[in-house]
Amino acid sequence: MHARLLDFLMCPDCLPGEVPLRLQGGAVREDDDILSGHLECPRCSHTHNITDGTAVVLPQNSVTSAAQLRYETAAALGSYLWTHFGDITAEDHACDAYASWAGMLQDGEAPALDAGSAMGRITMELAARCGFAVGVDFSRSFVRTSRELWKNGRIDSRIVTEGRLTREFSVELPDRLRQGVAEFIVADAMALPFPAGAFKTLSSLNLLDKICRPLDHVHELFRVAMDSGSTLLIADPFSWAEDICPPEDWLGGTEKGEFAGRARDNLERLLAGDGFQIRNQEPIWWTIRNHDNHYETIRSWTTVAGR
Repeated sequence: MHARLLDFLMCPDCLPGEVPLRLQGGAVREDDDILSGHLECPRCSHTHNITDGTAVVLPQNSVTSAAQLRYETAAALGSYLWTHFGDITAEDHACDAYASWAGMLQDGEAPALDAGSAMGRITMELAARCGFAVGVDFSRSFVRTSRELWKNGRIDSRIVTEGRLTREFSVELPDRLRQGVAEFIVADAMALPFPAGAFKTLSSLNLLDKICRPLDHVHELFRVAMDSGSTLLIADPFSWAEDICPPEDWLGGTEKGEFAGRARDNLERLLAGDGFQIRNQEPIWWTIRNHDNHYETIRSWTTVAGR
C-alpha cells in the first residue's frame, strides 16, 4: 500500500464520521510501499490488515455473497484481465471500451478514484492523467493482480480455451500506463473509506448492478467527490438480478416505487439532485470473454457529470 494513502484512509465502520486510520508500529516498508502492517481505528479499535502490500479496508459487517465469490476464481480473473487489456495485447475480438471511457475523462488533479476497479485499467489511465489514482474493489484476487501488474509492468495469466483447457495470456503495460502512481485496495464501494470531498475525478464502471445496495454506492460517490470542480463517470448496463439485489433496491427496471422506469433517467435525476450537471451521455459497447467460442457483448449506458 502506497504511504500516501495514510493521508486520507478513514475507518469504514465509523462513516459518515471521519476517523483516520492509524498505521501501527512494526509495519514493514520498502520506500513508499507499506508491505505489511495493521491499520487501526482509534475510535472503534477495528483493525485492518496490510498483507503483501494489499490493504483490506472493509467494514466489520461486510459479507461476501455467493455471486461475489465467482470473482475470486482463476477463470473470472482471466476473463476480466482480457477485457481490460485485450486491446493492448491485440487479442482477436478485443474491445476498446476502456480506452473510450478513459477518453471521456480529462486530465485532472490527484487523487482520483476508480470504484469497482477490477483489473485496474481505468485506475492506471487515471494515474497517468492525474498523477495519483486509487482503485477499490471487493475482490481480493482482482486487487492483488492489479497491484502486481502495475508494480511489475507485466503479468502472466491464463484464460480458458474450452472446458478445463487454458492458454497463456500475458499483459505488458505500455509506458503511458506506468506514469504517476496507481494503488489498489480491497474496500466496499458502499462504504468508501475516504473523507468527504477527497477526489476530483471519479469513475464507477459496471458496478451498480453488481452490488446489493446501489443507491448507497451512488451516495458514497457523491460524498467523496469534491463539492466544486469534480468530474464523475458512471457506466452500467443495468442488468438487474434478484440474486444480487432485491428489486425494491434497484435503481430502475421496475414499474413501481421511487425508482420506477429506466435507471438511466433515475440516475440523471440523482445526479441533478446533488448538484451535478450532465456533460456527456452515450452507450459504450464492451466484451467479456468466457472461452474461445463464448464472448458476451454488453452495452453500458455511460454518463459523465460535473459539479
